[in-house]
Amino acid sequence: MKILFSFFILLIVAYPLPGQQILHQRFKSDILKNDRDVWICLPANFNPDKEYPILYMMDGQNLLYDSLAYAGTWQISSKLQELSREELDLIIVAVANAGSGRGRSKEYSWFESKGNPSGKGEDFLRFMCEELIPELEVNYKIISEKRGIIGSSLGGLISIQAMIEYPNIFQLGGVFSASFWFNPESMEESYLSRIQDNQRIYLVIGESEGGDIPMANDQRKASATLSRYLPKDNIHAEVVPDGEHKEWFWAREFVPAIKFLYN
Repeated sequence: MKILFSFFILLIVAYPLPGQQILHQRFKSDILKNDRDVWICLPANFNPDKEYPILYMMDGQNLLYDSLAYAGTWQISSKLQELSREELDLIIVAVANAGSGRGRSKEYSWFESKGNPSGKGEDFLRFMCEELIPELEVNYKIISEKRGIIGSSLGGLISIQAMIEYPNIFQLGGVFSASFWFNPESMEESYLSRIQDNQRIYLVIGESEGGDIPMANDQRKASATLSRYLPKDNIHAEVVPDGEHKEWFWAREFVPAIKFLYN
């Protein structure tokens, strides 16, 4: 890689809340053949000599800044502060998607989806695991067995696929309102049975998401299979009556997910 993560080449350093740093990097990917925005959110009172858990989050544009978000944000800055007050500090890496529409659906799907731009998830996860993670984590002391991934909708789909395809890298996963319908192969037992019993997963979805074809039914199918292969303490699956396919819902569920995954 020609571009290394370093405090000296960061394009933007922001302090949205007292003691908190958000570092912005435009990262060049040889695998994806494009540049990608990445925001590194450090906990308040960050200590470079301390080891931290780390979390990679999909759809980075929707996590921090209203000016970049498609439909509101997850309010990650304030969520980090809330977690810090409970002595749960972690580094969050918000990875931008390739843009709404074709680029995003291509990268956030491991399998082809008939009639849809899709099936480039292998390239995206190679970018994550071969380029981004090695280059970024060299700058921090990371607890590698507490490395997680979280996403919503298609971001939730690629998050569970990341856990299956790269179990030695992503031990923890938050799957919010996953679009299993886009890659139904991801719900099959032959696929999900590859989960490792030391992995932990948090699945959440709204009861009415998906309209006439409830997405909650897909999560129920996936969680039933996962429960056969994971210790009961390593899986949390919930269908929430008032949940919607929107950022406000995922923001609300973020802290409970972190507490479960990183406990």
